[in-house]
Amino acid sequence: MEGLIHDPQQPTKADHKPTRPWPWPWNTINALLPSPITGSWPQSSPHRTAYLDGLRGLASLAVVLSHTLGKTNEDLNLPYGVTPPTSPPSSTGKSPLKLPFIRLLHAGNAAVAIFFVVSGHTLSHRILRRARARDYSYYAPLSADLSSSVLRRAARLLLPTVFSSCLVAILAQLGAFEHAIPSPETVYLIFAKRMASLTAQLGYWWTREIWRQLLAPWPGPLETVNLAYGYQLWTIPVELWCSFRLFLHLLALSRVRTRARMFLVGVSAAYHIAHARWDVFLFLAGMLTAELQLIAPVSTSSPSSSPVLSGFAGRVAFSPKRKLQSFALLVVGLFLMSEPETYPDKSPFWAFLNRFVPASFGPQSPDRFWNAVGAPLAVYAAGDLGFVRSVLESRAAQYLGRISFGLYLVHNAVFCSLGAWLLGFESINGNLAILVVVLPVALWVGELFSRFFDEPVVRLVKWAEKQCLVDETG
Repeated sequence: MEGLIHDPQQPTKADHKPTRPWPWPWNTINALLPSPITGSWPQSSPHRTAYLDGLRGLASLAVVLSHTLGKTNEDLNLPYGVTPPTSPPSSTGKSPLKLPFIRLLHAGNAAVAIFFVVSGHTLSHRILRRARARDYSYYAPLSADLSSSVLRRAARLLLPTVFSSCLVAILAQLGAFEHAIPSPETVYLIFAKRMASLTAQLGYWWTREIWRQLLAPWPGPLETVNLAYGYQLWTIPVELWCSFRLFLHLLALSRVRTRARMFLVGVSAAYHIAHARWDVFLFLAGMLTAELQLIAPVSTSSPSSSPVLSGFAGRVAFSPKRKLQSFALLVVGLFLMSEPETYPDKSPFWAFLNRFVPASFGPQSPDRFWNAVGAPLAVYAAGDLGFVRSVLESRAAQYLGRISFGLYLVHNAVFCSLGAWLLGFESINGNLAILVVVLPVALWVGELFSRFFDEPVVRLVKWAEKQCLVDETG
């Protein structure tokens, strides 16, 4: 990466001019600056699944807004026109941010559903592409791809998560979250406080947070809800074990005909949603969206010579009827994901719709069911619509996609330290402080975490995998 100041006219040996000794500080500063400032953020990407990166990035941003605006404005999680018991009599509960579709800007539960569908789609795409080749010569690469995915998945998810929560534990011992005291107006999602010593803090962090919760075998959704060093981390073990269940489906069904495979995955998905395992359902739904995308007709403008890769270099060419159907699916999917997270039954419409939610979900989480129904529809339809893809493939969306995991891991630490300190000043407008100060800082810290830890972890895991593989040439 070039420094901020770059002299295009480099001195030659004939000039006998020594190289200026000071460029390294500029390289260091450049490495610490946000990509939008240095101009190094991603270019718009035209490859067929690039829109999923952008979708993941926007979902990550929605989670951040959910944990900041949503936790400082209890009213936003209620249905339109409904006010919390603690609100003043003058409150009408009619904020535009509570309307369907607009609510998705800060709907954390809906964003998690998008995460899980996108994960299921991306993890399945390459393996299904191999399986659909219907050529036995491709089963060896298919097996290698599946083996690689299983081998790397745990380290890919857990190493950045453990490191980020360890940083939070150290910051807690330094008193960074002393201002994050829950109040009727604000809920903070880091509960760790200073202890007698750093050793005590780290011991508590490892035994309670990591060993008993993040590394818990086969957790169900929302079973790890008492995470003191970052509430949002409950999704990590859930995503890990859902990934393994997805890999098991891919292994069992890779040699099955397409229609039979889709039917069996659909049956398995229905079984899981009937038992309120919406998390597994979403991963399997992602597998189905990947299969449907592979089935879709494509343009022949950029054909590929590989029988496995054919049809993936060019853009998808859909009829107007197909686009209209996809637009309708997108609207329905986004609307279903707009169910309020708190007291949805106070809205007559959602109260009626929730009658169809399986009893296994209980009265506390009907929105999880409708998120599970709506998210796959939205993800599938977004891939068909050019105007949606153009947004999701833009530089801003691709930038958010690149830093999405780092942003997800660190944003609560920024909110519960810097944000809590700012909200302590009565003269400061809380929402304005979050949008103008806390959000940009969270994006910056998320990018730094991605650049200096998450991306090196990806390279480290790939290197470690190569060292573990059997040398087939000998």
